[in-house]
Amino acid sequence: TIKQALVIVLAFTAVYADFVFLDDTNADSKLKCPSFSCGSANDKECISKSGKWADGDLKWTYNGCEDDKYCKTTGVSESESLKGTCTKKTDEPKVVVPKNSRYPGEACTKSDQCISATWTPAGATEPKIEAVCLEESETCNGGEVGDKCGNANQNCKVGSFCLNTDPASDSVCTELLETDAECETNGDLSCKAGTYCIRKKVTDTSAEPNKFVCTEANSLENYTLLSDYERKANDNVKTTEPKGEMCKSNFAYKSSCATYDYKNTEDVEDGYLECNYTDKCEYIRTYGEDGKKNDTYSVTCVCSKFASSGKGYCPFALNNSDAQDKLESFNEQRRTNQGRDLHTLHRDVPNPSEAKWSENCIEYYTNPIFKGYQSCISEKTYLYKNDDNEFNTYSEC
Repeated sequence: TIKQALVIVLAFTAVYADFVFLDDTNADSKLKCPSFSCGSANDKECISKSGKWADGDLKWTYNGCEDDKYCKTTGVSESESLKGTCTKKTDEPKVVVPKNSRYPGEACTKSDQCISATWTPAGATEPKIEAVCLEESETCNGGEVGDKCGNANQNCKVGSFCLNTDPASDSVCTELLETDAECETNGDLSCKAGTYCIRKKVTDTSAEPNKFVCTEANSLENYTLLSDYERKANDNVKTTEPKGEMCKSNFAYKSSCATYDYKNTEDVEDGYLECNYTDKCEYIRTYGEDGKKNDTYSVTCVCSKFASSGKGYCPFALNNSDAQDKLESFNEQRRTNQGRDLHTLHRDVPNPSEAKWSENCIEYYTNPIFKGYQSCISEKTYLYKNDDNEFNTYSEC
């Protein structure tokens, strides 16, 4: 039995960001999405092809490798450049943790991975200055809740922040704040992961301003004007306008929580809309106060990467009713796992040691590439980048 998973670098535009418009004016009308099938383990050729891309009949066969190897791939399937090499599993690249990259409480294997922290334990008079990986817990050492931290978050362990005070010598490590707690002093960094420090502006200049409070992501109703709110990211005095992560739709456009759906809704089945490789997929974007404004835009068709059908699909319109479950699943994962086991200073940084909690897995929830995937190919396998910007490991989302 083939037990290894095919690893393919996926490079698509995430739906929660601005779309990238691609120019396909020179695309050949013959071009079609390639199809995939499963073969028998072959250490010499773990991926093979037949047909030609230019003729519109390109087919890939994933043969896989023997049990002690996996199929390491390069290239892309649409241009005939996809190649696979059977590689010993013992040779699978490991995550390399850079020096001085882990904050107190984050996982470590060696002390040189830890950032130096300075804190004074409760009841003590002399500070501790350490960059030590604790052997028992395999985490970097730092200040516990109640320890003095000198107004520097990096001195406190995961799950806490350094509550700013004047003088700084009085500041102590404090548990991250729950939803609706006031957060103006330290901003986002004082709120639990998955929440942000925001407030609604007041229009009456003589009125008392609203308090900044920790607010759950994806909690603002669709068509809320983000320009009516402000976010405090840290302890600096500057504030910014909240972004799409605060919207139930997880999508913002022109300073409002926006939605988007397929322009052609008649042919949608279970949230999927078929398209040809050279097609443009059209969407209606609704935005502004009470959703009174809308426009249309288009993106290119996406090939189903591992399907036998050789079909293409339009990127999900997450506000299509059939796709709501995927959107809600994505948002729930994001709220629950954002910053999992990470320091508050890493709250928006993917955990380099756990790909399944990283931003790369968003594609599983937002992309139609897995439609009809073959049994020999893992549905949720990804490569992701390490700190050296190299695609060097994979894990199930």
